[in-house]
Amino acid sequence: MNNHNFYIQQSHFFIDDFLLINAPSIIEKFLIVDDIIILLLSSTDLESDRNIYCFDFQGNLIWIISEVTKLHDKNYFTNIYINKNDELMAYNLNGIEVTIDKEKGLIINAELIK
Repeated sequence: MNNHNFYIQQSHFFIDDFLLINAPSIIEKFLIVDDIIILLLSSTDLESDRNIYCFDFQGNLIWIISEVTKLHDKNYFTNIYINKNDELMAYNLNGIEVTIDKEKGLIINAELIK
């Protein structure tokens, strides 16, 4: 997948000028990890704090992140990244860093780092 041009426009994810994904909210960030696309969506248009979505390269939804432990009214994620151990990580509004299972979208570890 290295020879392709990936980009976003609002809620649309493109590969080489081909619209692959029309997300339910504005895409704030994306990661290409192995054979999947991870999207961090704006929480503005979503009804829950589950704003990390995973798709395959055919545009099929694989998973939406599992429910996060509620600390406040708003618990949505503000960043996604891959750590030095090649783990999918996310950070939420309340200072919680989570490790996410790349295959299922389950939160496998959570730690307050704020």
